[in-house]
Amino acid sequence: MWHYAIRDLTEGPNSPPAVPKGVKALLLARPGHPSARWGIYQCDAEIAESGYVRALSDEANATILSALSFPPALALARDDVDALFDRHVPTPEELSARYVERLTRRLREQETAPYVVAEVVGDRPGTPKRGEMHWVLKYAPATKSVQWVSADYFVYEIPASTFRLTPEQLNALGAPMATL
Repeated sequence: MWHYAIRDLTEGPNSPPAVPKGVKALLLARPGHPSARWGIYQCDAEIAESGYVRALSDEANATILSALSFPPALALARDDVDALFDRHVPTPEELSARYVERLTRRLREQETAPYVVAEVVGDRPGTPKRGEMHWVLKYAPATKSVQWVSADYFVYEIPASTFRLTPEQLNALGAPMATL
């Protein structure tokens, strides 16, 4: 796998990245500012650097590869970068540096995080499929909903009954996490 800062091909928040035809690119992080055009992507093939594509540092690659074994870090670092740059458009280098910082912080939190992998037991349209296993990050008792991590590292919220979770797990997921 290869990781790059890649510019969007067109002007728009959901524009495709500038990758060659046939290359699959998974968005890992993007600034929240509406005029930001660079994102951090994981690609299934090597891409030549250009005015639209910049390879990430060895440190960034190593950090991302480490995080693949802990999807909550990737999902939460994505949200961190989105919020961090909601009023400022970073350079590709600044985006990469802040993403690696946030990703490293989220990996270090793993030791004390209450996150669990839970089986999907619900069978509703728009939710993960029954039998799948996903990371569950947080429980909101007031709404009886949980936040969970999708396979493409986004955090979504759905009814807690969608997952097989014990009362002890729900209690731990609803407790506030200590900050670093």
